[in-house]
Amino acid sequence: MSSSDKILRKITTLLDNHHARYEIMSHDALGFTSDEVAQVRGVELGQCSKAVVLKVKGNGVKKNVLAVLPGDEKIDSEKLAGFFGAKKISFATAEQVKTLTDCVPGALAPFTFNPELELVIDPVLFERYTDIAFNAGTLTETIVLNAEDYRTIVKPQEFSFIL
Repeated sequence: MSSSDKILRKITTLLDNHHARYEIMSHDALGFTSDEVAQVRGVELGQCSKAVVLKVKGNGVKKNVLAVLPGDEKIDSEKLAGFFGAKKISFATAEQVKTLTDCVPGALAPFTFNPELELVIDPVLFERYTDIAFNAGTLTETIVLNAEDYRTIVKPQEFSFIL
């Protein structure tokens, strides 16, 4: 079983164990443009949650963070660094993403199964949408999940860090 299949199985097992309301959509591998992804999924661009692995550093802070936000928003680096008491953030390399998540860039799910990867979500994701859509660890599977079920299951740190 590939690492992407393992991530998909971990996610669906977690969702099933919590009786979450979700559906899985299979499709051809999607490109990296958010507009294309939303169109294939049949949802609004903002409903496509964007998961980004970041390196947060400075002021004695050194963390790996999985930041989750609506697909139509951008990260305010200063706000997010400040939330962690750090000086700066940078994007993880493709190799670091694979090591921390077992996913290739573009297939990141908004879940972390790695204690070295801290989850933070912008709460606007929950305020705007009833359901969110995201990559399920693969480039060919999408999960559409009830947003409140997601929030209850992952119990994220919530902080407003979008521009």
